[in-house]
Amino acid sequence: RYEFEARYGELLVRYARACGLQHADAEDVRQMVLLKLSRSLRDFEYRPERGRFRDYLGRVVGREGLDQKLESLLRRRIRDPANRRFADHLARYADQIFTFLEHPGMEATNHWAERAIRPAVVNRKVFGGNRTEAGARAQEILCSVLRTCQQRGGNGFEYLAHVLRVPFCLGRPMSPIALPAS
Repeated sequence: RYEFEARYGELLVRYARACGLQHADAEDVRQMVLLKLSRSLRDFEYRPERGRFRDYLGRVVGREGLDQKLESLLRRRIRDPANRRFADHLARYADQIFTFLEHPGMEATNHWAERAIRPAVVNRKVFGGNRTEAGARAQEILCSVLRTCQQRGGNGFEYLAHVLRVPFCLGRPMSPIALPAS
């Protein structure tokens, strides 16, 4: 562990400083990164296809630097109530905001999720919403089933017709059913 600290500790501080942090904050980043690494390296398995360790360190330090910057921004005194609510919201989800940086291929936005639920939202607006919680829950389930069938290349209405024809036992289908082929 001390060899690692000696080899990478100063590198971590220099990188954090290059990201714009003050020396004290860069030292905090160094400590957090080394602590995080010491916890995660227990199960470490060397896999060269995932890239160089130095690149990994750069990503970790960059993430810690962003987290430090966000934390310092959220600590500021904010007078406007709307901005305070927004800052409080960010503080609640601070550990999730930059998750996409740790997982290559993960979207940075929820754009695709928003597009996926759009038909249900339009349907709710056009028909005036639901009158009861049970109606809202039924619509959620139906929209979810129809969208899942569409994403899997099946016909949702055929699937629902098939489900409704399955014998029931104690209020549950007797066996799981597969999506019928189109």
